[in-house]
Amino acid sequence: LIAQEVLEVMPHSVFIREDGKYGVRYQTIIPLLVEAIKGLSVENNNLKKRLENIENFVGMNDVERC
Repeated sequence: LIAQEVLEVMPHSVFIREDGKYGVRYQTIIPLLVEAIKGLSVENNNLKKRLENIENFVGMNDVERC
């Protein structure tokens, strides 16, 4: 991660090193990343179900046309 970008949204996760460069406290970001991954997993599963429903619908219509 780029510390300056993290600083804009999560200033508590950034610190200044002795050499004056910015650093990131990754331990403060990991829980947020885990929750984001969980949310994306749910969204992905919902999209898979929608796609399956669409494929089934299209498949049923193809059979009816024959």
